Amino acid sequence: MEQKHDAIKGYKEDYLTLQKTWRKESEELFLVGKLAYWTYWLSYYAANKSEEKREELFAIKRKGMQLLSQSQYTQLRKYIPGFSNKLCYRHYGMMKRKNVNVHHFLNRNQELLQACENCKKREEHFYTLYSLAVLDQYGEKDKRPLFIMYIPYDLMKGIFPALETLESVKVYKKREFGKIRVDGKQNWNLEPVFSIKLIKKKFEQSYEALQNYFEHAESKVRETAN
Repeated sequence: MEQKHDAIKGYKEDYLTLQKTWRKESEELFLVGKLAYWTYWLSYYAANKSEEKREELFAIKRKGMQLLSQSQYTQLRKYIPGFSNKLCYRHYGMMKRKNVNVHHFLNRNQELLQACENCKKREEHFYTLYSLAVLDQYGEKDKRPLFIMYIPYDLMKGIFPALETLESVKVYKKREFGKIRVDGKQNWNLEPVFSIKLIKKKFEQSYEALQNYFEHAESKVRETAN
C-alpha cells in the first residue's frame, strides 16, 4: 500500500512539473497539455478493459482528440498500413492465432492479403489510423512530441480532414506515447496508478478549460474584426 502511495505521489509531482514547463511556453500549451495528459491515460486504460468499457472510454478519447486538433500545438497525420482493408474471416483468424500487433501482421503479409479476393472486396481503410501529436512548440522551430495518440479512421472520418490532405507519419511505433514522467526512460513503462473515476473527472475539467479558452479566443477575434 505504501509503495502504491509513493508511486502516485511521484506521478503527481511529475505532472505538476510538466504543467510548469507547458505554462512557460504559453497558456494554450498549458491547457492542451493537461487535456492530452488525461486523454492519454484514458486510452492507456481502455486497451485493457472489456469491449463495452473500452467503447465508452474510446468515445471520450474521440471527444478529447477532436478538441485537441483545434490547437496550433497539435499536428494531425495519417497512418495507412501496406494493406488496410477489413480482413476476411480466414485471414482475421490467422492474425488472431499469431497473436501479433494488427499493423505488424498487415505489413508482414501484404502480398498474401493483396492476393486474397475476399479481403480485397471488404471495407477500405478499416485499419487506417489518424495520428495526433501534441508538440512542445509551434512555428518553424525544432519541435518535440509531448504526446502521440492514434484513433481509427472510421471513428473520425467526416470530423478530421480527408486522408488525401494529410501527410503520412514518418514512423509508426505501434503504440502511443505520452510525456507522463519527467524522466524520459519512464514514459514507456507506466503504472496504472490513477482510478478511472479520477481520470474521467480530470479529463472533463481539462476539456472544459480548453474549450472555454478557444471560445474566448474566437470571441476576441470577432470583436477585433468588428
